[in-house]
Amino acid sequence: MIVILDTNTIIQNPKLDSDIHKVLYRYLSKTDSYLLMPEVVHQELPVVYKKRLSEIFSKVKTDVAKLNAFLTDNNDLCIEYDVNTEATKFISLVESIYAGFNKNYIASLKPGMLEESIRRAINKIRPCSENKEEFRDTLIWLTVISVAEEQDERNVVFITNNTTDFCDSDGNLHEQLKNDLQEKNINVYFYKTLNDFY
Repeated sequence: MIVILDTNTIIQNPKLDSDIHKVLYRYLSKTDSYLLMPEVVHQELPVVYKKRLSEIFSKVKTDVAKLNAFLTDNNDLCIEYDVNTEATKFISLVESIYAGFNKNYIASLKPGMLEESIRRAINKIRPCSENKEEFRDTLIWLTVISVAEEQDERNVVFITNNTTDFCDSDGNLHEQLKNDLQEKNINVYFYKTLNDFY
C-alpha cells in the first residue's frame, strides 16, 4: 500500500509522533507499504510550517509582553527562535521518516499536469470550485491519480482533511473526483483523517 498525506494532515502534528502516527508506521513496516509525498507537498511544507510557527510565536510574544508588564522585577522574560532553523529541522524530520520506508519518496510532477490544472481551474472541476481556484490541490490530486495508474499490486491511500475542495456536502469524495477514478479504472482509498484510515 502507498499512503499519500496532504500538507494539512502532516502539519497537524509536526513531530509526527502521535499514537496514530505510531500505528501508521507499524502498519507500513509490517505490510511492506510506504509513504509517498507529492512534489507540491514537499515544496509547500516548509512554507506552511514557517507561517504556522510565526503565527504561534506572535501570540506567545504578546503574552510574554503582558507577563513582563505584570512582573515586579526587572528580569524580563525573553523568548527567541529562528524560523528558518526550525523549518529545516522540521523538514529533516519529515524526510527521515519518509526515507525510512522508501528512499524515493517524492512523487514528481508529470508532463501535462500543469495544463490539466489550468483546464480544471477554468472549468471549475474539482478540486477547483466555483469560489476559488485550488491549483495546488489539483496538482496533488493529479499526482495521486498518476501514482495509482502506475501501480499493479499496491493500493493507494490519500488522506487530507481538506473537505472543502475534495469532498461533497456529505463529506465523501466529490463526484467529479470519483469520475476521474472511474474514467481511468483505478482505485484510490480516500480518508479525511489518519484516524479514519484505521
